[in-house]
Amino acid sequence: MNTMPILIVDDDPSILRALKRIFRREGYSVYAALGAKEALDLMGDRQFPLIITDFRMPEMTGAELLIEAKKRNPKVLGIVLSGLADMQSLIFSLNSGAVHRFLEKPWDEIELVTEVKNAYEELKKSHSPFRKQDNQGDKLSINIDQFGFIASSETNVHQSLIGSQVSSIVAGIDEKVLGRICLSDPVKYEYTEPLSGMVVNISAVPEAYNLWQLEIVCSGEQALLQKGIISKQQFSEQITEQLSAGQQFALFYLDIARFKYFNEHLGYKEADLLLAHLAQILVSNTQSDVLLAQMNGPEFAMLVPGVTSEESAQDHIRQIMEPFNQLIAFGQREIHLAFKVGFVLAPEDSDDADALIRNSMKAMLQGKQKGGNEPKRFSPAISRDSEDLIKLQSDLFRALERDEFSVVYQPKVSLVDGSILGAEALLRWKHEQLGFVSPAQFIPMAEVSGLIEPIGEWVLSTASSQSRFWALEGLPPFSVAINLSGRQLMEDCLPHKVAQIISHNELDPSQIELEVTETFLMQDIEHSIEMLNEIRELGVKISIDDFGTGYSSLNYLTKLPVDTLKIDRSFIKELSIREEVFRLVKNMVGMAHDLGLTVVAEGVETKCQLDILKEIDCDEVQGFYYSPPVSADKFRNLLLKQPLIGCRYSAMEAG
Repeated sequence: MNTMPILIVDDDPSILRALKRIFRREGYSVYAALGAKEALDLMGDRQFPLIITDFRMPEMTGAELLIEAKKRNPKVLGIVLSGLADMQSLIFSLNSGAVHRFLEKPWDEIELVTEVKNAYEELKKSHSPFRKQDNQGDKLSINIDQFGFIASSETNVHQSLIGSQVSSIVAGIDEKVLGRICLSDPVKYEYTEPLSGMVVNISAVPEAYNLWQLEIVCSGEQALLQKGIISKQQFSEQITEQLSAGQQFALFYLDIARFKYFNEHLGYKEADLLLAHLAQILVSNTQSDVLLAQMNGPEFAMLVPGVTSEESAQDHIRQIMEPFNQLIAFGQREIHLAFKVGFVLAPEDSDDADALIRNSMKAMLQGKQKGGNEPKRFSPAISRDSEDLIKLQSDLFRALERDEFSVVYQPKVSLVDGSILGAEALLRWKHEQLGFVSPAQFIPMAEVSGLIEPIGEWVLSTASSQSRFWALEGLPPFSVAINLSGRQLMEDCLPHKVAQIISHNELDPSQIELEVTETFLMQDIEHSIEMLNEIRELGVKISIDDFGTGYSSLNYLTKLPVDTLKIDRSFIKELSIREEVFRLVKNMVGMAHDLGLTVVAEGVETKCQLDILKEIDCDEVQGFYYSPPVSADKFRNLLLKQPLIGCRYSAMEAG
């Protein structure tokens, strides 16, 4: 995790929110200032190694702000982000020496994140906090307060790091470690960095009130090589050597999806151990000539020699990722993980080491933005496509403010009597220029950006309010199902939010059903069970969505506090075509009934599918046969026309 601070300055609150989300997601410690005056006030309290600022602002320009920041901290790096700078202003900014980079709005998120990572690489080179001791490893002497902020230094820590947290330069010194070393008596403490194998020895001596002198010695520089993982520097050098020797190879950039949730819910120390465990699984599943490097936190890069085609690259990475298709045992937990992967072929895609690493990362980031788990190869079109994606993502940030979202409802119909027993609430986005945007396109964007949390809460609130309105009209009772994202499921405050919304709308909790996909449930199964138990205690129903597409086992299915299984549409589509699919669905229904669960079949479109599902005693169906997702007004008409047995939606509309 990057704990280095960034100061972001802009006079537009929506821009500030967008940039804060991006860099908090990347793990930086983000400070925000609404204009230059507020930024200068923040600089009075502490120093910032990196500042990202707008150019045109009321009090002073971004360039003038950075010149002032440079006076206070000569080592600061400044990035100007603006769409309103003329050439003269740009030349003035760059010539001032205060501006490290000048980037345009609307920004390319991949380029912006890459520039910030590169800026911090430069900072690390020029701000090395350690001084070498003969045969003793690396040594650092500093004074810190009880919160871990660096007050002063007896070694060559640069002034820009004074005021930063000690964890920004020695990552393992977290809150727990501070609690063990910031005591009234001298303390000696030792720990091992899980990925690097670096042994860190800390001597802490109380200096004054709420002030401690730390002497930190690190040793064990070759541990990474012994574990089969090399450093970024070594990786770059190896790429250059391979290129110079005329070798052909594939370079993969891997990011563990949603790893920050494990940081939040396991704690950083435990999450680091998990990361080390996953790294060793990668090492053990690669050939001896494959090079593996840790890049940034849960990001790895891999060089596989002898790969000359895209098809071969895809085959290699699928084989390497094979262990992660199953649940990973970690301590007392079983955890599901997914990787986002981008790759390049060398020397076909580039003959420069930095460009190969950068472009493979860009391919990975675009795959993350678009969703899906297929490894993605870099192409020049990625840069062009990303401009449209960045524009769409910027518009997504404002969609709630502009009231562009709506909720539609699709009925769940009883196969016994044709009554509507429930409705699934589905989110729709009508862009002011593009019209309706596919959920398959904007939902992954919302997941990646963190917007899924406020959007998901809005859907839950809107659907609950509509349910209350239907009840007041005296319409027949039924439950409304709302989808939960993986990010929402990881929120410890989720049960409280659900309870508040139910109370505000004066609903019977049994009228609300929360749907969670099987894959999200299995990501951290123990935490999922704990969270769902709390929600179910409210009286809310729980449903597993897209059942059959994930990794759950029968063992966990008996433990999950759920009421309903929804069989994924991919099975229903082939129900009348393939005998093995028919038998599988029949067994799913029987198994669910044995566990006392209700079964809903998704994606039912034909009379043949409907008849087969009746034959195998499925409880409810959902799909276009009875109705597509419709507005609240049209759904009210469906409620008035039930029972729906024998009626296709097209016939009901005509009637």
